Amino acid sequence: QETEARSPVMLPAGRLARRVLRRARPVGRRGACRLSAARRAEEVSGFSKAAASYFDAFYNPSGAAEIAAETAWPAGETDDDIVRQVVEQLQKKDGESSMDVKLRGSLLELTDGRRLATVRAPVGPQGQPSEREFSVVMPSKQDVLDMLDARPELPADYELREKWFEPLEKFYSNYLDQRTTHVAMNAAWHQSPISASKAAWTEIAALMAQSLRSSKAAQESSRTNFRFNIDMAGKGKDALVMPPSNFAMLGIKDIFHMWCNGYRVIAVVQPHFYPHFKLVQEQAIEAGIPEDMLEVFPGITPDADPEVLHEILRRVGRLQFTGSSNMFGALVKKAIDMGNTDMEYAGEVSGLNKFTVEGVDVNRASVREGLAWAISANNGELCTSTSYVEADPSTFDALKSAVEGVNFPTGLVEDPSTVLVKRSDKASNVDVVVDQSVQLKEWWEKKALVGPANPDVRTSRSLGYCVYAPTVEEALEKTMPEYASCLYAAGCEAPDTAPQPRVGTTGAQVPQSVFGGMKTFTNAVGGDHDGVGSVQSNVYLAKSNSFSWRDNEEPASEYELSDRVEMLLDFLEAEDQKSFVPVMTKTLDIMWGLAKEEPGPVYYGQPMSNSTDGARTKMITLRAIKQTRLQPVLTTAGSELPADVIKLAIMREMSPFTNSPVHLHILTPFVSGGLRQLVDPLKSFLRVAPKLGWTVHEHADWAALVAHFERDDGFPPYLLALPGQKKHIALDLLKAVAGRMGYVYESMESDPLHLFRQLTTTQAWSAAVDDEREAAARSKLRELWISHGLKHGDEGYSSPVPGRSIRPGKKANDDFGNFDMDM
Repeated sequence: QETEARSPVMLPAGRLARRVLRRARPVGRRGACRLSAARRAEEVSGFSKAAASYFDAFYNPSGAAEIAAETAWPAGETDDDIVRQVVEQLQKKDGESSMDVKLRGSLLELTDGRRLATVRAPVGPQGQPSEREFSVVMPSKQDVLDMLDARPELPADYELREKWFEPLEKFYSNYLDQRTTHVAMNAAWHQSPISASKAAWTEIAALMAQSLRSSKAAQESSRTNFRFNIDMAGKGKDALVMPPSNFAMLGIKDIFHMWCNGYRVIAVVQPHFYPHFKLVQEQAIEAGIPEDMLEVFPGITPDADPEVLHEILRRVGRLQFTGSSNMFGALVKKAIDMGNTDMEYAGEVSGLNKFTVEGVDVNRASVREGLAWAISANNGELCTSTSYVEADPSTFDALKSAVEGVNFPTGLVEDPSTVLVKRSDKASNVDVVVDQSVQLKEWWEKKALVGPANPDVRTSRSLGYCVYAPTVEEALEKTMPEYASCLYAAGCEAPDTAPQPRVGTTGAQVPQSVFGGMKTFTNAVGGDHDGVGSVQSNVYLAKSNSFSWRDNEEPASEYELSDRVEMLLDFLEAEDQKSFVPVMTKTLDIMWGLAKEEPGPVYYGQPMSNSTDGARTKMITLRAIKQTRLQPVLTTAGSELPADVIKLAIMREMSPFTNSPVHLHILTPFVSGGLRQLVDPLKSFLRVAPKLGWTVHEHADWAALVAHFERDDGFPPYLLALPGQKKHIALDLLKAVAGRMGYVYESMESDPLHLFRQLTTTQAWSAAVDDEREAAARSKLRELWISHGLKHGDEGYSSPVPGRSIRPGKKANDDFGNFDMDM
């Protein structure tokens, strides 16, 4: 349909008078916003240019390539120094009985209220029995109270000065320089293969580089184009960081990320990881980071006083967690019970991951080796380890025999050739269960259940999902309806005896890929967590300048509106329109700029099956941005229609990304006799909501509302409470949401960067290929992004970023529009 332009509602004065509001008929069945066919390059808005420059620093291809080169492990470097340091860590130290623990710079001694934890090395040198043992003092409740009461003494304007980033840059530089030490510490105390520890070091380095580059790019913008600045939202607050037992080094990137946001970090760690985090603390002080910006002590152990952690939870501003979903939910609910309902919380938690074998021979080398690795990596303790294998029932026994017959190199923790480290507390071999009476669960072992296609095993519980199919194109198609954070596809085009690309339910690498995104879609992501390597995670560290004189000097964007969006705008008061439309326009600039995502550069994954020369699988990833599944909750009675509900509806209609379901919840007001009291404008909007594709749920009372969110519908609940309402929400509802890995946002964000982050998440689509299939995989990824990721298909993908502006005002009359229009 052709667009029909109409007169603008209201034009601002002065230089902004050139801005036009275009009213448009709906474009196509799914269209709510359409870009003009022709755009001149000079029309690209000043905000769009500034946003592109900001993203270039850490996310777009140029910045990502620089980070990848900067954090790559040096080619040809031997592991000799790592092996030497691993042995040193495992050897018994003469006269060693304890390791110092400091709090607020003072040594903790064993006194009343403090407890001891014993640390024992997991193994001895050359695989001999463990011989190194020492004790560490854990702080008391009073120690923690004193620490929480003492705030870091930092200059009031330190976030505005280059001085703050100098120590962060030095810490990051030291981390790169001391790579062998960090890898050795991880290998020794985690009992991890050296190859896996090196991969972990590389990932953490890339994540720190992204955080630092995002912050510095925002700061540079504040001096050049005046569009962005760093966001020190954590200033004056504490963040609790708790590393996982299966990937302790993730705690280092969490500490660094929180520093960039201005938080003082309290790192509570497992006693056997304390030697490594003590080193991190010493390196932070050496880099010039204020001593009280990082407190590290052992405390994740049954021997610790639980009141210590409880007091921290009662006071901290944010919980940054990686580990068990049960523990994460319990920690958040404990904070709520203790009155800390304002605590932000974010977690990457455990997932129940699925692997599908469809239409290919289960005895094929790439299939059996890819699946064996997916089940057994890190002794099955990875949060992406496969738990369920979906296959044809006639192949179950053959699949079990093939996968259990795979033998990866195994050895001791200090052996550089080790792929899998055998541990006394873990099963020795892969176990594929074919007994269908066995209950599916996360085993945290080298174990998986094989079964038929089962709609009850949903990838909304997964971090990783992998498909093997006859072609890589078919495998990619098969992944498209799924919700896991990372989708992996492998084709079986190569001859049986030829080198074959392989992958599993793990393999994403940062910065070329993204891991742990898909908040609101998967229970394997908890709370306000955007994953690692995602654009949303990094814009958390920046903010837009509310008003810039450049708005009056540079082109700003124009978006054509459908009748549907015009009608929604009419629900807003004039003042709300005036403040919202500039935010909407800039947020759309960000979205449309990122809608043109291309499959990224090649990075290298697992060794090719049947390869005789050590060739590795080529991996190609497209970082797919999706709209989040937010659920507005109205707890007020009568006619009140909060502006945030309308803003959410408008942003979803205008977004270039394919819509996801919206569920609107109303705590229904009743009067005597059971009659509902709903009047305009809320009554009118409820007539419109189903035409927008929204589902409306009415709840008779708080108990019914809580019961609804206690039921598991397969997706974590992310609620949009309205401004000022969160403090009135029943505590049982907050705990029900936290228990299902959800989150409550108190309002729609008013900053374009933060609104973009709130409304979107990222899923990684990855193909495992060889040289011959690389082009086909790239073409298919692009095709799927256009058809599945964008509302407007090829038009949305090929259209340039728009380049003028709109600022509608409230109509003179006060009606609520034509609600009987054809939607």
